[in-house]
Amino acid sequence: MTNDAQQSRPVYSKNTVSLYFRGQLPEQILARARKWAPGVVKMQRSFVPSGHGLFAMGSVRKGEIIGRFGGRLVPADSIEAYVAKVGKFGHLVHPCWYVCPENADEISRIGAINHSCEPNVGLSDALTLVAMQHIVASKETPVELLIDYAMTGSPAGGFSGCKCGAPHGRGKITRDDWRIRALRGAYHGYFPPSKARAVQQGTESACALTAVLESLPTLKRPPQTLVDCYDAILFDAMGVLISENEALPGAADILARLNMCGQPYYIVTNISSGSDETIFARLRGAGLPILAVDRIVSAGGVARRRVLEELAAGRLVSYVGSAHAAHDIFGKHPNLHCADTGEKFDTLVVLDDEGFDFKRAADHILSTFQRRLIETGEMPRMIAANADIIYPSKNGSLVFGPSIIGPMLQAGLAPFGAPPISVELMGKPGRAIFEECIARAGTNRLLMVGDQVDTDINGAKAAGLDALLVTTGLNNCGELRQDENGAPDYVAKNLDQIFDGSLFACPHALDKPRRTRRP
Repeated sequence: MTNDAQQSRPVYSKNTVSLYFRGQLPEQILARARKWAPGVVKMQRSFVPSGHGLFAMGSVRKGEIIGRFGGRLVPADSIEAYVAKVGKFGHLVHPCWYVCPENADEISRIGAINHSCEPNVGLSDALTLVAMQHIVASKETPVELLIDYAMTGSPAGGFSGCKCGAPHGRGKITRDDWRIRALRGAYHGYFPPSKARAVQQGTESACALTAVLESLPTLKRPPQTLVDCYDAILFDAMGVLISENEALPGAADILARLNMCGQPYYIVTNISSGSDETIFARLRGAGLPILAVDRIVSAGGVARRRVLEELAAGRLVSYVGSAHAAHDIFGKHPNLHCADTGEKFDTLVVLDDEGFDFKRAADHILSTFQRRLIETGEMPRMIAANADIIYPSKNGSLVFGPSIIGPMLQAGLAPFGAPPISVELMGKPGRAIFEECIARAGTNRLLMVGDQVDTDINGAKAAGLDALLVTTGLNNCGELRQDENGAPDYVAKNLDQIFDGSLFACPHALDKPRRTRRP
């Protein structure tokens, strides 16, 4: 690196409305412009509805170099200003840096590689494009070269619609798509070093640019809002984002804004009326622009592995909930039965209170517990997916949640000298669901946004996370009791406050050390 580059720091340029690294890195580390394999790659009209693209004009072997990205370094916290000035051309090469063309004219002259959800090109390091498969092409029958922007971190503007036409196209592209589990497996070995390290440590390839960027001093924009202080935001669903099957005012706008700025978020819900896919469809149907199903962290989904362990061990499992919900989450199994029909069981799983006769099920479970107590002196084990005891209805009144079954059974069996019922919590406030959030996000610098102290706030605080209590949902039914250990870090009247700066007053989140985990 030149002395000028070694001494340079990223600075704001008021003239170009973007951040650039002052001083170009050596050409062998970062070329001034993108370059394609001569005689092999040519720009021409694309089949993808985005104008022009890059085409192979001859056959390319798997692993053969297609070209290399080049341009100028733009810090990630200034990419939105760059996009507004130039366009969505940036390529994320490091969590703090993009490589971008100087201007839109460069793209017109040199060309850009288009996106496809079924790519034939990947990355061998932060800049080098290689063929993922053998590509048979000629001048007479050229083949378009396509990459999934999940690898590159594009689009620089946060997200855009996907019109690639692939049979399994995602519909939208976001710079957070690399977190999708299916893509991690499909593109293993074709992620740039910064993402490969997060997907599977020790698999990243050596890259001169990555090494330089790791050592560069950076000027980060001071946090201006609460969102800036956290690596991801966790939202409760019921009472925060939706009421029954309708989005609450402002909820869709907040998620859309997070989508636009590329901030990761997860919907952390005790809803256990179906699989994550079913809940995703329900929330999307309510008008929430959630990008992908992997943003759903549900209590039922977390409980699934634990229940399958019970079934694999030969135990009889009964569930509180509808058959549809249980089969959607766990699948069908000869040892899995509805609690209002099973005559005996070893484990009771609490799912949901929708789509079945809860009172009938509670009566049957009480009798089953009593017989087990008399015959063996023991109680069946309980696994609570949905741990909600109460929640708000659409009209603002309180209703009992499915986990009220625990206190009901304890009270009903007390005259028989029953010991305390041991409940394994999978949903909030249990630790398991928050550990899943930490694992997916790859960090514990998370903010939980909820409306219930007992589940959302206490659960997050017990897991070592910060928490924000919104005075919607359950709080509309009266001020909730807060104890010293479960006091929220922030209280907001509405979700807009995580963006408007009103809650930002030297948040301690800035000093919280990250505890990263392998996703």
